Amino acid sequence: MRLSYWIKERRNPQTGTYWVPYGQLTAAEARRRESTLYGDNKMHRYRSMKAYLAALKLLREQGERVTNTYLTQHPVGEAKP
Repeated sequence: MRLSYWIKERRNPQTGTYWVPYGQLTAAEARRRESTLYGDNKMHRYRSMKAYLAALKLLREQGERVTNTYLTQHPVGEAKP
């Protein structure tokens, strides 16, 4: 099982676009988080923590909304339930 780092781009017609960092997931876990009943989700894969953290930094510098809700519950490097 190979883990990559993932950031979800969430597009909601009512609230706009925001980004959700997920940390490490398998490709199957990422696909499950991409499905939605409303709006649109796109999962972006990063093969290294360095690239993942650089992408998050760039998003924040560009003024994008980045929510930390998921990482508050599942910090990078910790096992997920």
